[in-house]
Amino acid sequence: MFCNQNELRGGQALTLLFNKISTLTGDEESQKFVIQLTQLAAVPYMEILQLWVQKGVICDPQQEFLVEDNEVIRREELPEHYSADYWEKLYQDVI
Repeated sequence: MFCNQNELRGGQALTLLFNKISTLTGDEESQKFVIQLTQLAAVPYMEILQLWVQKGVICDPQQEFLVEDNEVIRREELPEHYSADYWEKLYQDVI
């Protein structure tokens, strides 16, 4: 059904599932199945996103989220104001 991409995680896997939905136009049963699968797969990712947006906390034991805490930076080293520099130092891309 999908390409051999065993290393897909988090948002990448959700994107693959989402894109698959449009390719199944005309096959309503398969499309409904992939929609349901996508919805179920999105739940943990959206919970991580919600916690990050609302509380600034990343709880991602499977390392599937799009950013991670930059553990090299100490809080005292961060700028006082929430600028682009602040966010770039606090978090790093995982992609």
